[in-house]
Amino acid sequence: MSDKKRFDYVFCDLDGTLLEDKQRHYECYKAIVNKYGGNCIPPDEYWNDKRDKVKRTVLLEKSGFQGTYDDYLSEWLALIETPEFLKYETLKPDTLSFLEWLGDNSEHIVLTTQRRNRENLLSQLEKLGISGYFEEVASGDNKPDILDGKYNKDSLVIGDTEADEETAERLGCTFIAVTSGLRNEKYLAADRKITALKELYESGN
Repeated sequence: MSDKKRFDYVFCDLDGTLLEDKQRHYECYKAIVNKYGGNCIPPDEYWNDKRDKVKRTVLLEKSGFQGTYDDYLSEWLALIETPEFLKYETLKPDTLSFLEWLGDNSEHIVLTTQRRNRENLLSQLEKLGISGYFEEVASGDNKPDILDGKYNKDSLVIGDTEADEETAERLGCTFIAVTSGLRNEKYLAADRKITALKELYESGN
């Protein structure tokens, strides 16, 4: 009798998929606006605008930002992956149960993220207690050769943005979109859409 698991490779995104990322984004935005001058829009308005792909220039205009766009972008890139702001990220309520389920049902689990600061990333994964679930961590330009392969529909990409959708298309994997993350559902084309990870392990599908 075959003991082959249900999924071959699962490529899972981090921010907005496994981690709740709203406060990190807002606190970084707020710190920059406060530094240069302006009036921060409320957290819910900021996050809804981000999810609806409102351009950063529009967000800054709404905030009365006193610096330049380049000022903001430079500060954002310098700050967003530092421990000062990573501390605002938390595991989504169903993340640990989801990762346990993936471990029981997948041959290989690879974490994929656009993060550039690998040292801070790996440290955060350790602190959150989830580093041991992943066979590999593919971040920024540090992408393993495994992402150059071609996979079948027994492999999954699970994520919350167009970048994850593009990864699934390039690899030939099924794409499952988590619509409670960084991007509004209407911008994601997926084989399946879910609002929470528990929809996968509770349904068994």
